[in-house]
Amino acid sequence: MFTPKPLTISVVFAKLKEISAMSGNASQAKKIERISSLLVACRECEAKYLIRSLSGKLRIGLAEQTVLTALGQAACYTPFHSAAAVKGCNSSGLLDASVGQGAEQWKARVETAVANVKKAYCVCPNYDKLVAGLLADGPDGLHLHCFITPGVPVKPMLAHPTRGVTDVLKRFDECDFTCEYKYDGERAQIHVLSTGVIHVYSRNQEDNTAKYPDIVNNLMPRVISSSKLGLQYQKLLDGDADVPESVDSNTVSCVPVESCILDSEVVAWDRQANQILPFQVLSTRKRKDVEEATVRVQVCVFPFDLLYLNGVSLIEKPLRIRRQILRNTFSQLTGEFMFATSLDSSDTDEIAAFLDESIKGL
Repeated sequence: MFTPKPLTISVVFAKLKEISAMSGNASQAKKIERISSLLVACRECEAKYLIRSLSGKLRIGLAEQTVLTALGQAACYTPFHSAAAVKGCNSSGLLDASVGQGAEQWKARVETAVANVKKAYCVCPNYDKLVAGLLADGPDGLHLHCFITPGVPVKPMLAHPTRGVTDVLKRFDECDFTCEYKYDGERAQIHVLSTGVIHVYSRNQEDNTAKYPDIVNNLMPRVISSSKLGLQYQKLLDGDADVPESVDSNTVSCVPVESCILDSEVVAWDRQANQILPFQVLSTRKRKDVEEATVRVQVCVFPFDLLYLNGVSLIEKPLRIRRQILRNTFSQLTGEFMFATSLDSSDTDEIAAFLDESIKGL
């Protein structure tokens, strides 16, 4: 027996990526083999942190937001990553770019860099691309490398709870609100690629495509084939027009939907009673290797946001516009694909009544 070589960060990282990419027959045995080879080479406390890394719980107090903040700050303090950029710069400037900068000016620069890193990670949660973009063009150029792309799940925008409708109205003072039903289901980010490939992702960016063959192979192809983007909205996407009040797809020229990212809620649905079933029913569906013919729990997709359409990111556009494009482009299918029930209002009584209606029968 010979002593294995000491582990290095690059070797461990490469092995972990190798393990995560394994799938199919005998993948379990192959994963065990790779993990065993790493454990054999561990020294001192390395095995403990290797196991924690594999389980996804390091438990060292390092939250994701801390990592993103550190990346933004590091890119500010050490901005020179090429030989050409280093020329003519003194050693202190290489190690600390804040040298010679005013305190307020430097603080603003760091805050902007951190904000850019966090924004880029939200639309492209991939550290490989994020770090490569920072090295190439710094925080200000991240938008050139990290952007919303079908097939790469976007970090979800989550709500913050409040004590009641009145608290929300006070906080935003006279603003119009959009209220939507919160469905008792599972978040589903549906990606339709221009190649026709369809993926379904969870709120944690897990690939749930195999869990919903009925959505991927049956429902979404029908939805896409029946959906049309009016040229008025195409011009809006291109930034050449105002928001049209309404569009009759029968009287205007339309283009087909080629790619999109929909944010939605998938709920269990009773086709006979034509109503939503409790989440507990949805949770009985298998998670892996599901065959469409064996599906017993039928689902309905409730889309509530449109993040991307035909090659254009809609994230920077207001929700009002995104939802208007969503509802004027896609066609509803009763009991299968229906828009989330919503209300736009700034009237407290009206909003409270809408809330009461949404929870009726619970």
